[in-house]
Amino acid sequence: IDVFAMEEFSDRKRSRDVDDISESLDDSDLARNTPIQCLSLEAIFHPKFENENRESMLIRREMKEKVNAGKGYLEVSIKHSGNLLLWSGSQRYYSKNSMGNAFTYIGEILLRQHFFRSWYSSKSGEEMYKECSDFVEKNRLTLAFEAVTSVLGHHGDLPKKDFLILTAVADRSLARFYDTVEVLEFSQRYRLPHNDLWVNTTLTSVDKLFSLYDNIRETGLAGKCITALNSICDTHVSSMYPHVDFQGEILEGIVIRYVSFIGMDMIECMKTVNNLEISSTEILKLVPVDTPMAFELAKQGSAAHSPIDEVICTNIREVYRSCIEKEGYTNLTTRVGDAVNNILKATDSVRRRTIRNPNNDWDIPQLAKSIMQHNSDIDEETKRIASLIVKLDGMNATVRYPVFHEENGRMYCIVHVLHDKTFFKYQKQMSEQDLNLYRGFSIELDFEKKTNTNAPVLPSAQCSNNMMQCENRGTNLMLKMKLLPYMVRTFCCRNGMRIISLNGTSAFENYTLKMMDTWQISAKAQAKWQPFFCSWGQYVQDVLNGASKPYIDKSLPPLTAAFYLNHLEHFTPWFQDNKIKPENAPQSSNSSVFKAMVLVVAMERAIALKVANYISEKIGGVYIHHDISTLTEVHLINMRVPQGGGLIAYASIEEGTKSLKKYLKAHGKHISI
Repeated sequence: IDVFAMEEFSDRKRSRDVDDISESLDDSDLARNTPIQCLSLEAIFHPKFENENRESMLIRREMKEKVNAGKGYLEVSIKHSGNLLLWSGSQRYYSKNSMGNAFTYIGEILLRQHFFRSWYSSKSGEEMYKECSDFVEKNRLTLAFEAVTSVLGHHGDLPKKDFLILTAVADRSLARFYDTVEVLEFSQRYRLPHNDLWVNTTLTSVDKLFSLYDNIRETGLAGKCITALNSICDTHVSSMYPHVDFQGEILEGIVIRYVSFIGMDMIECMKTVNNLEISSTEILKLVPVDTPMAFELAKQGSAAHSPIDEVICTNIREVYRSCIEKEGYTNLTTRVGDAVNNILKATDSVRRRTIRNPNNDWDIPQLAKSIMQHNSDIDEETKRIASLIVKLDGMNATVRYPVFHEENGRMYCIVHVLHDKTFFKYQKQMSEQDLNLYRGFSIELDFEKKTNTNAPVLPSAQCSNNMMQCENRGTNLMLKMKLLPYMVRTFCCRNGMRIISLNGTSAFENYTLKMMDTWQISAKAQAKWQPFFCSWGQYVQDVLNGASKPYIDKSLPPLTAAFYLNHLEHFTPWFQDNKIKPENAPQSSNSSVFKAMVLVVAMERAIALKVANYISEKIGGVYIHHDISTLTEVHLINMRVPQGGGLIAYASIEEGTKSLKKYLKAHGKHISI
C-alpha cells in the first residue's frame, strides 16, 4: 500500500483495513438468496455542503448583507483534527466507511470514559451513558463525533490528550440534522462534549470576524485565534475540551455558518444562545478543564466509584505503546484495535459482533432496483434509499457497498463514496423528494416490511412547518476557513511525501509552490516557508533512501503518513539550526527581494544580453541564465526561494520562447517576457 497518498486515500485505506480483520461467511449463498424487504438509515453524517466550491468573497458578501438586514446571524466553531465517529446508541458505533474496527473500539472507550469524567462528582457516569444511549436509540438519532487521538494516524499535530467532540446530531426518522442550538441543548442535557461556539449578530462584529481571519490565516495558532474570537464575538458557548488545553496550538481552522431567523423570534433566539453560554460556564465549574482524564481518576480510586470497569481504567496510549513494544509498527492500527476490543469484551458480558460479507456476495444497486420494481407498497424511507442507490448507479459513480451482518442476523451496508466530486454531481441532480447523499452513510437491510404508518416520513412533504424551518435555518451559507500552519503540515509535509518518494525533491518543491499559489499565500509567507520545504524534502529523501546523515534517527517510527509528526518534531530543530542542506539549493548567495523571472527577447542575442545585464544591475544583481534551452524546473523553483533571488534569461527572436511553454501553466504568473 502506498503510505504517502493523500487524505482521501487514507480514508479508503482505513475502509480496506477491515478486510484484514473480518471473517468470511459460511452461509454466503443463503444470504445472497434471502429477500431484503426494506432499507433503513442506520448512521448518517452531513453531506458535502452545496456552496463548498463557491468563491469565498461572494459568500462573505452575502453573509454580511443578510446579517446587516437583520435576517440572521453568524455562528463560528472550531475545526478539530481527528477521525469521524458515528454512534446510533448502545454498541452501534461506526467509522467513516466501516464498522467493528480500531476507530469504533477506541471511540467507544473514549465516550464511556467521557461520561465517567463528566459525572464523576455527582452520579454514575455509566448510568448517564446508558440513559443517553437509550434516548439515542429510542429516537433514532445518530451522534457524530470528531475522535481526536494520537493513536489513529497523524493530522496537524499530536493532541495533548485523547478526547471526542460532538459535531452533529442526526434525526434519522426525519432525515434531518439538529441545528447548532439543538445540538448544544442536547449536549448539555447529558454533558456531552460539544464544540466551542461564537455568535456574531451585527455587521461590525462580522467585519471584525473576517478581518481577524485575513490577518491570522498565514500565522494563526489556536491560542491567538481563540482569544481574538472571544474579544470580537457577541456570545461564546464554551466547550468542555478547549482546543489549546486538549488538542494543542495547531488549529485546523474555523467554520463560519449563517443562521437565519426564519420561523423564530430574534430576541428569543439570542436569549436561548445566552442561556447556553451560562449553562456551559456552569458545566465547566462542575467539570473544570484541569479535571483528570477518566483513567487518571480511576487510579485515584473512590468508594463511590468502586469497582471500576477496565474500560474506564484503560489509557489507550499505553495500549498503543505496548503494541509497539511487542511487535513494532507493522499493522499497528489493527493490533491496537484488537487489544482495545479485547478490553471491551472483558468488561461487557454481551458484545456486538459484526462480520463482513465477501465483496462479491451482494449487488446492492441491483437489490435497490429490484425493490423499486417489485414492491409497490414499500415505505417512504426504503423508497428514498433505494432511489438514491439507483441514481448513483446511473451516474456511474465510484461507490462501494460493503455488507456486514451481526450474529443475531441483522444486516448492514455502508455506502462508501470514493470521490468528492460525486457529492456535488449528485446534489445537482437532486429533486426535492430525494434523500441527501451523506458521508458516513450506513443503512440496515431488513428482511421484513415496515408499515407506512410506522415508517419515517418525507420531511419536505409531511413535517411541520416549524420543523422544516428549523432544518433550513443554517444550511445555505457556510465557510471552512483553514489556517496555514495546519495546511503546511498536512497538505505539504504529509501528503507531499508521496511526491518525494516518486519524483524527488524538485517535484515536491514545485508542488508546495503550486499549493501556496492555490491558497493565495502572500510572497512574504512563501519566502518564509520555502526553505523549510526544501529542507523537509531533503530530509524525507534521505530517510527513504537509508542515507547516513547526522540528523537521521533510526529509532523513530517508519516515515509514513501515519507517523510523519514524529519525524517532523525531530526534523524541526535541525532545520532551525541550519544543519540540513538541500542538494538542489541555489548556489547564488544573492538575497534580492525580486522573486520572479524576466525573459528578454531581442533581434540579436547581444542586444538581449545587454538589456538583461542592465535589468539585473538595477534590481540587485539578479542571476542571469545564458541559455534558455537549458532552463529546468529547478531553476524556476529556486528563483522564488529566499536564497534564489529571481532569474533573468535572454534569447533572440530566432531562438524563440518555445522551451518555456511547458512551464507556463505552473509558473506563468511569475514570468514576464
